[in-house]
Amino acid sequence: EAFSYRVKYEKMHAERAEAVKNVYVKMVKAHRSFGSFMNPLQMTGEPSEEEKGRKAAEDANECTEYYEQNRLFFDEDIAKDIDLLSKTLRSAWIKFETSRSLRKSGKEYVKSWGDAWKIIDEEVPKLKLRIENKFRKIIGILE
Repeated sequence: EAFSYRVKYEKMHAERAEAVKNVYVKMVKAHRSFGSFMNPLQMTGEPSEEEKGRKAAEDANECTEYYEQNRLFFDEDIAKDIDLLSKTLRSAWIKFETSRSLRKSGKEYVKSWGDAWKIIDEEVPKLKLRIENKFRKIIGILE
């Protein structure tokens, strides 16, 4: 009975570690795509803004979908942080899309673009670090 329990526990821990890893990889990918899309410094030869926007949306949706399908592997404290990260990315998206609409109409757009970039460049990394440290505890790197 003890052996059976240990095997089940080890399997569950392995599945949880896999979910943590996959959510983290998808979270980093989404953040990187958002950064590329919203960065005020766009380089020549990069994909178009439309392509970057599509990629950012796909990566964020993939992360959210995977997380929601595996939410049961995360305690409520971590789940709240991941939910907040998702909402924060969405907020940056809305601000950036507002700046794009203003830009197309010839109106002042710099502030809303700057607000979106500040979220991606400052707020999201802080949230990611908080989540990373909680993930490290789950997989046994931090006590």
